[in-house]
Amino acid sequence: MVFWTYPLPIRIEGWTNIYTVHDAIPLTHPALSEIEPGRHRRLLDALAASAQRLLTVSEAARADIIAALRCDPDLLRSCPPGLALPTGRGRPHERFAPGKYLLFVGSIEPRKNLGRLVEAHRRSGVSMPLVLVGPNGWRSSDIVPLLEAAPRVIRLPYADRQTIVDLMAHARALLLPSIVEGFGLPIVEAMQLGTPVLTSRGGATQEVGGDAALLADAESADDLAAQIRRLATDDELAARLRSLGRDRASAYTPQAFAARLKAIQDEFLTSPIR
Repeated sequence: MVFWTYPLPIRIEGWTNIYTVHDAIPLTHPALSEIEPGRHRRLLDALAASAQRLLTVSEAARADIIAALRCDPDLLRSCPPGLALPTGRGRPHERFAPGKYLLFVGSIEPRKNLGRLVEAHRRSGVSMPLVLVGPNGWRSSDIVPLLEAAPRVIRLPYADRQTIVDLMAHARALLLPSIVEGFGLPIVEAMQLGTPVLTSRGGATQEVGGDAALLADAESADDLAAQIRRLATDDELAARLRSLGRDRASAYTPQAFAARLKAIQDEFLTSPIR
């Protein structure tokens, strides 16, 4: 049995070939992806015709892939990843007082919805700065000027892994109002660290956050602003989300991921290769 961790056009004959497809964003939201949708569709169609299974990272991504490819639902399995961050809260960042800033982590690209996020942050009226950590990504040149002009927004184009973890651990909240995600790893990272999360209603972000995240309409700056204001001012809400997040994060540990992967492997040990 071989697990390909990306949809590569490679196959080992006589083996069980299982491929990971992280999302269907190039097909469902082509304007938000740099991947050419026609080529991507041909690749996924070829894999769907020959793979024993396709794995993906959330039930939302699974539903999108099935709808886009019109393939047999039994071909796909959702197998969300797991991770484990260091215990302890690390060091506060020298520039930001603990609990006194809001944080976004990710690349600067259209689907991350940063133009609307900084507008929502402005409308919220909160005094906490919004710290954006992440490199320039696809079509960032259209977005960066908006970020640079926004009040109380601080950009860190690069931070090493430990600095990102420390920033997340000491933030008032993580804000991830993406238009679309296949999973949303920063949500799990924040929950493991006990940091409240505000993310998009619907799709994979709501699935991952569950009842442990505050949700908003990603396409409404007013709704985002209202939820940012709640997170910044309601200490009881923030404390409740910290507790719920730590509990929710237990579904995304390496051990939980290993159990999911073993269940898929066991299925093929007792069934013939297609």
